[in-house]
Amino acid sequence: MNKLVSHALTGMAIVMVAGSAAIATATALPLVATAAPAPAPVPAPKPSPVAATPTTPTAVPAPVPVPTTPTAAPAPAIPSTGANKAAPTIENCASASQAEPRQVTLFCADANDTLTKLHWRRWGEASAQGSATDVINLCQPSCVAGRNHDYRVAVTVSDLQSDRAGRRYERLTVTFAGKPPKGTSRVEHFKLGAHGPEIG
Repeated sequence: MNKLVSHALTGMAIVMVAGSAAIATATALPLVATAAPAPAPVPAPKPSPVAATPTTPTAVPAPVPVPTTPTAAPAPAIPSTGANKAAPTIENCASASQAEPRQVTLFCADANDTLTKLHWRRWGEASAQGSATDVINLCQPSCVAGRNHDYRVAVTVSDLQSDRAGRRYERLTVTFAGKPPKGTSRVEHFKLGAHGPEIG
């Protein structure tokens, strides 16, 4: 009996020692955690190299200078009346003021010298020229009994004047085409006054 108990106790002691050793061994072994494998990194796509396109700087065209012509200042307007716009006249003792008269009496006192068949050029300008027949009474043997003689002459009017009354020529020149009558100059000058032509 005592031997059986002793064997039993010995077996229990061995089992207990073996269990303790197993526990101790299990405790002493390190726990290795099995980690799940990490996913493999996906490489990012590399940008494909783009060939650089050479750029040529665009030149900005210089502004083209525009030639400017200096503008002359307009001449001041000269006020004019209706009379100043009219054709100039001359004083004629036969019929007062006339423009481009066809006949001019040079000596109003006796009318023995008269320009007839007058034809004018450039009337209205600073001077005007004309042609005429100068009919002259030579008063031989007297002015009453004398005869008229015709002479071809050139006529010029000049000294153009202007005022509120209008424009008028104040000088007249008669030039004989051929030999003038006795006692008469080849070129005669007249003033055209308010009472007609006067030698001067």
